[in-house]
Amino acid sequence: MNTIVRMQSMTIKNIKNVKSGVADFPSYKNETYFDGHSEILGLYGQNGSGKTTLINMAGILKRILSGKPLPETTIELMDCNEQESALSCVFYIEKNKTDRYLAYYQLVLRKTDDAQVAIIEEKLSYKNLNEIEGKRKTRKLIIGFDWIETITVKPKEKFKDLKNRNVSRSVAFKIAMALAAERKTSFIFSPEISRQFSNDLKDETEVMLIEALKTFGRRSLCVIENDRLGSILMNILIPFSFRIDSKTGSAHGEYPLALTGDTLINEEEYELTKKIIQQINVVLSKIVPDLQLEVLEKSSEYSKNGEKKIRIELVTERYGRKVSLKNESDGIVKIISILSSLIAVYNRPSFCMFVDELDSGIFEFLLGEILKVMSEGGKGQLIFTSHNLRPLEVLNANNILFTTSNPEKRYVYLPNIKKTNNLRDVYLRTIYMGGNDDQLYLETDAAAMRKAFRKADGLFKDE
Repeated sequence: MNTIVRMQSMTIKNIKNVKSGVADFPSYKNETYFDGHSEILGLYGQNGSGKTTLINMAGILKRILSGKPLPETTIELMDCNEQESALSCVFYIEKNKTDRYLAYYQLVLRKTDDAQVAIIEEKLSYKNLNEIEGKRKTRKLIIGFDWIETITVKPKEKFKDLKNRNVSRSVAFKIAMALAAERKTSFIFSPEISRQFSNDLKDETEVMLIEALKTFGRRSLCVIENDRLGSILMNILIPFSFRIDSKTGSAHGEYPLALTGDTLINEEEYELTKKIIQQINVVLSKIVPDLQLEVLEKSSEYSKNGEKKIRIELVTERYGRKVSLKNESDGIVKIISILSSLIAVYNRPSFCMFVDELDSGIFEFLLGEILKVMSEGGKGQLIFTSHNLRPLEVLNANNILFTTSNPEKRYVYLPNIKKTNNLRDVYLRTIYMGGNDDQLYLETDAAAMRKAFRKADGLFKDE
């Protein structure tokens, strides 16, 4: 089965400083959904205006779809003045190039009395885009969970035999739901619950949509949050984000190796490391001329259980000169750490990559060239935040989403942008002069800033 899954929209409520924000992807706005080409979406805006928040929630979404528990830090993302937060997503799912659907997923979180977070509502529904042209396409509920006082499952007529017909299955289902609640995992995408309600989903389409979203979350949704950059800047480790496919299957995920000192790994990890580096090197020398990455085997030893361990160090070679990777620039290390996933974005329609501060440490012209190549020849989806304005000069206006100063409406596109307009100039002019219905920047006063700097220095001189 050849199934393609694409992100179409994300709606966030009461997360950090975002009261409400709707991030519609370009393909969702114009209802093309997927035309065989890549889709790039850049987020721009003032510091603290909600760019990273979108990346954070993409990380939550990946854990939810993968059946993993919410991170313990989830409560730190929720608005401190609100009890509930929500995430809604729209996906385009295409099977065998003919069957086309939009899937709608909704998640509601609530703070508990013990300062934890509970999933109190989930819902998955869909529209069939293949229905007769002109006929109204209505959403059909696949499954929904509500947990206000007790857990209820919807639609009731679909799951009525869980209560009425089969006592043993009903008990097993309730146990699975209780385990999901305790572990803070999704009800819909929990492996245990899925096995219980799969018999009640007699519609093959519904089963296919759930499985497609599970696979997307595990294998094809990649989220690069800012904590990865911190480990690079502190010279601790390089977390490789990778996707490698072969005849025997695929390897994917995140794989950390030490930047300072050596890394001790087993033989299987050593072979994986060599494959990742071999894949990266095909592209690396075209991004940074003549640069190649090598894995240097320094020694081997055996653990107490008899497993062979190999001590390695990562080095770069350029113009015949080898340098330990820890001595390379932060920009080069960052490029290397995400390059395998960028390769997947370029080649795989279902691969979706979220990157926070993509521009950090990367030369602005090179950043523009990478994005231009990805947009012109790629197939997957790349969503990034950036402070560097170079991408505004190389990407279409439909591929740039701006944050506003309004917490009730955090994400907007600039209207009435012509192909001849320089989006960078339009954006800066809008910041300086206004003129947009949605305020993009909370004004700062240079004179007041200078006065504040002087005042701060003399604050305690009379003490």
